[in-house]
Amino acid sequence: MFDFNSSYIKYEPHDNLLAHEGLPIEIARGCIFKCKFCTYTLNGKKKNDYIKHSDNLKEEIIRNYYEYGVTKYLYVDDTHNDNIFKLEQMANIVQSLPFQLQYSAYIRIDLIHARPEQYQLLKDGGLVGAFFGIESLNHESGKSIGKGLHPEKTIEELYKFQSNLPAVGTMAGFIAGLPYETKDSLQSWVDIISKEEARKYLDLPVNEKIILFFGFIRKYKGLDLLLEAMN
Repeated sequence: MFDFNSSYIKYEPHDNLLAHEGLPIEIARGCIFKCKFCTYTLNGKKKNDYIKHSDNLKEEIIRNYYEYGVTKYLYVDDTHNDNIFKLEQMANIVQSLPFQLQYSAYIRIDLIHARPEQYQLLKDGGLVGAFFGIESLNHESGKSIGKGLHPEKTIEELYKFQSNLPAVGTMAGFIAGLPYETKDSLQSWVDIISKEEARKYLDLPVNEKIILFFGFIRKYKGLDLLLEAMN
């Protein structure tokens, strides 16, 4: 029987790893939540299920550093900050390494709002990039899918995040067309920050076409069609 908690990835020379690239790594598998729109397996798992052992994680990270010079990772857990134990585990591992590990992860801002002690643990763990699955800033829409933090508190916490972790890059995912969402309500939260203001903040040209693609490049995703449409 496959034992996820003791599993690891061992890369070989023919994998052609580069020291500056970020590697995917699973700290845990599954998610303790059951959002209405999500069909991933292992949704609704128990909090401490399917978390890798500290020794296995540290051994894999150390091996990748000494054999390939890798110091950057993408934690591919469905929700990285769904468990304080997991954040403490990774912070302890990272603090014991002979190098500074950097990582990006999928994070829920409502959990940081509920557990503000996560800020220090995320910092100690080496967080440099956060992707927030916010989905909607319409309160009724959010509640209908299992994300009930009020939009005003969500926005307030995002500003706190920027203040507490100013060096961390952030992105967010939204879903248009959820229950209770209308064209007007959608436009109202899209307009919270203007395009001009956002591009100025990101140091991007105001009038040029820009594509932001997040995730693995796969043929079925139609990225070639998107690039063609941009020309």
